[in-house]
Amino acid sequence: MINSLGNFIQKLKIKYFLIQKNKIKKLSLLLLFFVISIVNAQKYEFTTLTKYSKIFNHNKFESLNYTNSKNDTYYLKILKDADSFEAKLFDYKNMKIHVFNVIEEKSKDGIFFNFIYKNTSDLLYFKENECLKHVFSFETLEANDSIKKVRLNIYEDSKKEKLIAGFDLELKKSEDNCNE
Repeated sequence: MINSLGNFIQKLKIKYFLIQKNKIKKLSLLLLFFVISIVNAQKYEFTTLTKYSKIFNHNKFESLNYTNSKNDTYYLKILKDADSFEAKLFDYKNMKIHVFNVIEEKSKDGIFFNFIYKNTSDLLYFKENECLKHVFSFETLEANDSIKKVRLNIYEDSKKEKLIAGFDLELKKSEDNCNE
């Protein structure tokens, strides 16, 4: 009886040890995941806001583009149309696109955005050298002290025979590019 009680206690100790070992493994994995997520976390800072609006087929599309004038390896594009409101963070350094749903909140202090993570995908470029042959031209339409209206034309090649796209833009002067 004492021997079987000793075996029972020994089995109980082993079982307790295995349970504690499992808890330590789970805690270690959780701690490892936390450390990895901190190491992989990135900080993006934006210094410039550009607002685009366009009407296509009687539908209005708006986008806000946040960039960093000192670092062009990433930018944030917030897209709003009749059906959706989402943000895409283009990270050229890591070749990723991070996509978020956006919730807009207005208060007396201004407009704030809450971002809800949706997914991340690889950033794919055009076929190699496909867009290198494109030629861009700017034409000033109108200018004053604060705004310059220009037309940006994109041509297929240097012959400028085939227009791929054209955009009328309003450029506001900024302290970041005051030399222009």
